Amino acid sequence: MPSEPISAPESAAALSSSTATERRAQKRVAIGLAPERPTAKTEVQRPPRPPLSAGQRWFLTLLLLALLATTLLLAVARANGAPTAWPQVRAYLTSWLAGQPAPRPIGGGLFGTRYQLLQEDAFVTRTGLLACNQQAGQWWMDVVPDEGLYRMSIWPGRVAWSTLATVTPSAYRLDASFTLADLMPDSYAGFVGRYQDAANFYLFVVDGHGRYQVQLWQQGVLTTLQPWTSNPLLNGAGFENVLTLEDDGERLHFGANGGELYVIITSSLPSGQVGVLGGAGARTMAEIVINWLRLYKGVQ
Repeated sequence: MPSEPISAPESAAALSSSTATERRAQKRVAIGLAPERPTAKTEVQRPPRPPLSAGQRWFLTLLLLALLATTLLLAVARANGAPTAWPQVRAYLTSWLAGQPAPRPIGGGLFGTRYQLLQEDAFVTRTGLLACNQQAGQWWMDVVPDEGLYRMSIWPGRVAWSTLATVTPSAYRLDASFTLADLMPDSYAGFVGRYQDAANFYLFVVDGHGRYQVQLWQQGVLTTLQPWTSNPLLNGAGFENVLTLEDDGERLHFGANGGELYVIITSSLPSGQVGVLGGAGARTMAEIVINWLRLYKGVQ
């Protein structure tokens, strides 16, 4: 039975396509190529993966065991109140390697005292808790609401402080986050405690070199109780230090990043106000940022 005829346009198109295909094939053969270009396979071919060596298998096994052990240790540490933050762990390791007693933790509940949050300031607005003023050529202190911080700019060789504009409980704890500008390591910041007036108070500060100092001003006479001393609990300039001053009515505990730095067992001053302080080195200005501040009162 004869096939159906192909229309003239269709026949011409098929002939033209066949002729073009033959010409392409002839050109490819003339330059040493196959008549037709090979087409890509429908499935992507990947090189076979070589089996893991014995060393690689042991490495992955040990890595998995280390991760499991680390997770377990962190869970146990948190359950028992042990330190997990790097500054505290670093201090414990340094003390252990040096054969010295581990630093004591500082926190609510020391010596039977419990604390309840009394006031908190995240510095998103001017609450009046800290002073916002300036003295030409000496200091500038103010809240920066847009950045949520309290900034202190202090000229070389100057010191500035602000007590909290609230009634200080007889037993209290003050926590605050301090950061010193990384280009100004000679600056220092911290707390004033048992403040009576400008001639009678305790001074607890850290500097940008990872050191701390404790002083007593009494009747205008300065006594250094603890000279500048390095401590692995402390971070240097450019990094945050969470400082703590705890006054249980008898002793004063100064700490940083969860560990204790110094304790005053017998105070030379009666109870007084508490506040923050900053100071600059002899040659450079100080730029100090307080990110937040929390005041707790002691409860039975």
